[in-house]
Amino acid sequence: MTDPRITLTAADGVATMTLDDGKANAFDAELLDGIREALHRLEQDTSVNVLVLRGRPGMLGGGMNLKIIAAGGEPRERMSIAGGKMLQALHDTPLALVLACTGHAVAGAAMLLLVADARVGVDGDFRIGLNEVAAGIRLAPLPIALAEGKLAKPHLMAATAGGRLYSPAQAVEVGYLDRIAPAADYDAALADEVARWRPLDREIFRAVKADVRAAASARLAAILAKQPM
Repeated sequence: MTDPRITLTAADGVATMTLDDGKANAFDAELLDGIREALHRLEQDTSVNVLVLRGRPGMLGGGMNLKIIAAGGEPRERMSIAGGKMLQALHDTPLALVLACTGHAVAGAAMLLLVADARVGVDGDFRIGLNEVAAGIRLAPLPIALAEGKLAKPHLMAATAGGRLYSPAQAVEVGYLDRIAPAADYDAALADEVARWRPLDREIFRAVKADVRAAASARLAAILAKQPM
């Protein structure tokens, strides 16, 4: 059964997965597993070529549930394992993955931006980035590896060890986003990006994506075999 915080729609080869808990879209093990399970179902649908993953208005996500992190023990470990599995699944999906960053995207939600094929953000007073260190939490090897693969080298230290958060415009420069658009034009900009990926030959795209990501995928798997996210 799909987690009630996840909505799926599909039309013309494009599936949209919307995350909306009515609040901060904080991740827990159930939501993380739900994303991965929904992704697996979409991958079996031969009519789907592109997946758009988006949040609620103003909020892609607020990261892992802080109450679960603070509680520690088995619930935290289960959430970490689920998060690692979800990120690897999104990174490795044969679908073209377009991330619609609809607002704030911090910590675990910023990691979603680091596994996507394309990232379109809405401009506004939003913050994007890996802020774990600034919050007194050690950044795990998995997000560091993802950051190394996507973020501009001059910004890498500040964005990881510095725990820095960025505006949408800054996030383009740093490497979290590929493009941004004002709220009034956002749906059109997102549709334009999707249109770049939808016509690609399904099998050729999947083969080339697998080749391009093979080394990074192997590195992520090796990291997760030693330590969850």
